[in-house]
Amino acid sequence: MKEQKKINNKKKAVKTWRKIVIFIMAQVFLVTAVLLAYNVVVGSRINVETRYGRYSYQVDLFDKKDKFEETYIFDNMFQAALENITVLSVVRNQMETDGVFDGKKSVNITKYANRKNQTDKKEATAEFYLEDLLKWHKYGMKYTQRTVRIDNYNNPNYSANYEVETAPTGEIVVELAEEDRTNLEPGHAYPNQSVSGNDSGDMNGYYTPEIWMEQSIDYYTPFAEFTDIYGDEEGRVYGNVNILECRYMTVDKKDIAQLVNNWQDYFTLIHNLDTAMANLTINYESYQSYSEQYGEGKSNIKFCIRMTVDGEENYISNVSSFNGKKQSDSAIKEYFMKEDNKYLYYSPAEMVYMTNTGILEESVFHMLTNQYVEYAYPETTKIWICLDTSYAAKDNFSLAHSQYENTMNMPVQYLAVAVGLLILYILLMIYLCCKAGWIKNEDGEVVLFLNGFDRLHTEFLIVFTGLVIGIGILLWYAVFSSYDLVDGLVYNGIRWGANLLLGSVVFVSSTVLGMLLLSLARRIKGKNLWSDTLIMAIAGAIKEKWMDSIRANKSSMIRNWGIYLAYLMFNLVLVIIAALFLSDSNVEILGVLILLVAFVFDMWVGYILMRNINERYHIINGINRIRDGELSYQVTEKMHEENQILADAVNSIGDGIRKAVETSMKDERMKADLITNVSHDIKTPLTSIINYVDLLKREEIQNEKVKGYIEVLDLKSQRLKQLTEDLVEASKISSGNISYVFEKINLTELLNQAIGEFSEKFESKGLKVVDNLAGQNAFIEADSRRMWRVIENLFNNVYKYALPNTRVYLTMEQKTIEAKNYVSISVKNISAQALNIDASELTERFIRGDVSRSTEGSGLGLSIAKNLTEAQNGKFEIYLDGDLFKVTLTFPTM
Repeated sequence: MKEQKKINNKKKAVKTWRKIVIFIMAQVFLVTAVLLAYNVVVGSRINVETRYGRYSYQVDLFDKKDKFEETYIFDNMFQAALENITVLSVVRNQMETDGVFDGKKSVNITKYANRKNQTDKKEATAEFYLEDLLKWHKYGMKYTQRTVRIDNYNNPNYSANYEVETAPTGEIVVELAEEDRTNLEPGHAYPNQSVSGNDSGDMNGYYTPEIWMEQSIDYYTPFAEFTDIYGDEEGRVYGNVNILECRYMTVDKKDIAQLVNNWQDYFTLIHNLDTAMANLTINYESYQSYSEQYGEGKSNIKFCIRMTVDGEENYISNVSSFNGKKQSDSAIKEYFMKEDNKYLYYSPAEMVYMTNTGILEESVFHMLTNQYVEYAYPETTKIWICLDTSYAAKDNFSLAHSQYENTMNMPVQYLAVAVGLLILYILLMIYLCCKAGWIKNEDGEVVLFLNGFDRLHTEFLIVFTGLVIGIGILLWYAVFSSYDLVDGLVYNGIRWGANLLLGSVVFVSSTVLGMLLLSLARRIKGKNLWSDTLIMAIAGAIKEKWMDSIRANKSSMIRNWGIYLAYLMFNLVLVIIAALFLSDSNVEILGVLILLVAFVFDMWVGYILMRNINERYHIINGINRIRDGELSYQVTEKMHEENQILADAVNSIGDGIRKAVETSMKDERMKADLITNVSHDIKTPLTSIINYVDLLKREEIQNEKVKGYIEVLDLKSQRLKQLTEDLVEASKISSGNISYVFEKINLTELLNQAIGEFSEKFESKGLKVVDNLAGQNAFIEADSRRMWRVIENLFNNVYKYALPNTRVYLTMEQKTIEAKNYVSISVKNISAQALNIDASELTERFIRGDVSRSTEGSGLGLSIAKNLTEAQNGKFEIYLDGDLFKVTLTFPTM
């Protein structure tokens, strides 16, 4: 990847470390220039937070005439302060007595809840202490249930007008007027509904809940909510209503239920209580917040507001000499409207508005007539508010004024320094581009050196650089253009954090961009700028690929491409001709006919494509069916061109595979028959040999040599018999010529039986069986005879190949896998011979761990055991670790 090109020795090369130093210096110059410019721009902006959000004001550094008090941001802050003070004055009047918070202040809840739309109508009410209402709202209102009778539950036309009469028995009877009222929803509250007890309005004087709460309730009573509604046999309707648990009593120590004598007044009073508590809580929070912000000596804002409360004038001010005391207007004006102050005076009754700020009278008017405070500011209201421009108190105004003064004192020369550093950056980068790539080799010659970075695709470098710069720009947009974040950092004096983040983004972006420029300079000098592009690489690859394809399928490629291009050209010509005819109304019909011809032609091409797709489907279907074992399947559908060639090839493949399978099956059958027949033919003479050897053993032969020969004959004949039996059984298993009788088997008993039968054999070789079968029972579904053969083969394998005088471990484990129960049997022993063979090979036929074949055994025992295990839905696994031999059988349990 490295390349050197020899050039004229007159060129001077710059050492690499010097280039790196110059490169870093250039980036530092650029970062410094950007930070200087950024700080000049951001530093020339004052940022202040008000109730309406954070405001930003850009200061003109080249115009020294503006003052902070003449900026629009000052007017916004002043107007926000005025609105806060109008709210504060209202809530102070509600919370204070003689200028001090009074928790024992009496609050008429009905009057307070309806303070914004007061009427002369007499309504049930109650008075509570202010602190009780605030605490009650904090804890919440709790209710109990009471069952009452409900009137007019099924009345479709309900009038809000009541007529009340007293029955002879003294029972209160409520009759409805005949006026119709539509669109009434059951259970809804209608504020204009009211019920008085009788003409005198005292409900016969009964204000005791135990008496008046026995009354029935009209279903449409305002603010009443019913639950568990039911009826009796006589058509009466009953339901449950909420009865308030009074956490606090009224000023005169009464429960709300003791202040009314009917349900409508009761529910209305509870509603007024809830409304009053909620509004008082909100106002109390505003009272705490604004009192802290605009308290005497805590703000540079001074105010005095004359309000009319219950027909009496009251003065609210954060100047103690004016608070709560009636003052002359002249004295107040003299204090607030000083020449050095920024002030505002508003008197609607006198139609006087005086201010030296930019706030309009219309803004103040709308501020006092909004739905929240209008009731507290009649025409007789007067407002005096001013800002002490000495800024003695530390508040938002003093902070904004300080920022403004610091901004105006910022030297504009910073911009000139930034421009100078930017020019230095450009000059250094030009110098580095001129020197890029030139180095001295070992012979002292100046050569062009292209590193691996310069051999990457040019587009890759450009895209990578664009991504880095793009991410930097996005980060800039998301962070530095974020009004809240950047201005917040500057507003809170944490400008270094903004500078650090901006500097990092600029440094990384400029470094990547600089590396790209230097690489491009080296590529231009090495004349590989174009040759190493991705476009050239793709073009070369495509050319090579298409050329190979054309050479291999020249006729087919030319024909297909020719047909495709002809199709495109034919359509294009038809569309152009049709467009020409359609543009002339005299031959417009010809244009339509030509489009119709084009449509028919395209439909014909579509038919050809669909026919080709259908033919390919039949070919693929034939391949799949042959793959799935249907070797005699033939593709018989009519095909065209290449598809017919493919169909013939598929049919030939099917025939070839079928013949190969038949040959293979024939060979397998011959092998199985050969083994079976040979084994059968061997059995007859072998039986005779065994019988005659047995007869010889019974004779009293004195010759010791002859006895030895007889023992050898006996041993080998028995081994040959076992081999013959194993061979026959293995042949039957592999050919599937064996039947299984599945039944429920206790695997534990079978293993214990095998341990007992092999105990003498194991003891003869000093093998000790260690098992964990005690207390376990495992039932499986298997063929008992075949299962015994599996276990017998395993134990025989242990007896033949285990190291004498060692332990044999037999373990049983029951487990659950994917909601199914299984039992695993493991047999572990130490091999007498080195197991220099793969574990999977031990289950092959005629394979033994003893590769010298000097021990007894046919090499079929494990193979038979595995095949029988798998035929009975089990799993047979062998594990070797050095001389450790382990077999695991796994069966599903019943």
